[in-house]
Amino acid sequence: MIFLTSSVASVAEHLYKNFLAENHYHSVLFIDTAAEPEIEDGDDDTWLQNDLKSLQNVGYQVDRYSVTGKTREDVAKKFNDYDILYMCGGNTAHLLGQLQQTGSLSLIKEQVSNGKPYIGTSAGSIVAGPEIPIYLREEAPKLEDYTCLNFVNFIVVPHWGSEHFRDEYVGKRIETAYRTDLPPFLLISDTQYVRIEGERLFEVIET
Repeated sequence: MIFLTSSVASVAEHLYKNFLAENHYHSVLFIDTAAEPEIEDGDDDTWLQNDLKSLQNVGYQVDRYSVTGKTREDVAKKFNDYDILYMCGGNTAHLLGQLQQTGSLSLIKEQVSNGKPYIGTSAGSIVAGPEIPIYLREEAPKLEDYTCLNFVNFIVVPHWGSEHFRDEYVGKRIETAYRTDLPPFLLISDTQYVRIEGERLFEVIET
């Protein structure tokens, strides 16, 4: 099972009650790698704390972890210890770079193919697609490969309709992405999430 959100804090209870409660999962590995640049800059991380608490509030043991600086073996061992992999929001380019450097992309694919749920928020949802969107590539000058997890053939556009992101989308991102040679985009708001089941089924759920 794969769930792609804009803000897990806004949908965690709905997601849990409708799709996860009966599976008796106990632990979530909260991978906060994408948030590192913002945390280092001293930005307000209330959104991250809210996301973490929302998973705790439905009953999960939630532990924070970053793949940055870890070996592939370190990451593999950590992944094996948890029932659910959660990829938080933040800087998509930084996240992809660290996943590439540590060999974590193939590890995540292996875990999910073996039945472990993956929940993404914002950047964590974007990297579930085929590639980083073109409007984020200027944030990734050191990346030679923009290929992501390829769980789906579309790129999630998170926080659609949010006033906080309005200027970024309307002022620049839409204009940059307005072309026909890119993967399809799927726009979701903070109160929506995407459920992917198997290779062909997905649905957008409004909470």
